[in-house]
Amino acid sequence: MSSSRPKTVQICLPGGNAGSVRVAEITSRTVQATGEYTEDGLVVRSGSKACLEVVPSITDSVERKRENLQEVFLSEEGVLEKEDGTLLFRQNHAFGSPSAAAGVVLSRSSNGWRDWTDREGRTLDEIERS
Repeated sequence: MSSSRPKTVQICLPGGNAGSVRVAEITSRTVQATGEYTEDGLVVRSGSKACLEVVPSITDSVERKRENLQEVFLSEEGVLEKEDGTLLFRQNHAFGSPSAAAGVVLSRSSNGWRDWTDREGRTLDEIERS
């Protein structure tokens, strides 16, 4: 059973400006993640939820990263935990790029510079690279 609700991804940019974007992919689940863009990459915050199921076109590198973050769950350093049909971030996790963070959250290849936006709908690319 599938609905036509788009995924929602949120990011908090420096200055506390929280926002959301509708990602173009249609899905049966709503994914909510918050993060902070820093000079070192993008930190997805604890409590964020990622899509549990992957799409067939997911790249090997994104799929490996998701698997690694789930496997370490058994240790005290674990990041992702399966909960209520999603993957829950148990702690803040830094990604080297916005695209890596978006790929793990959305379970597909992603251009994080385009997918992460603020409340006004401005992309991270528009805000940081202009």
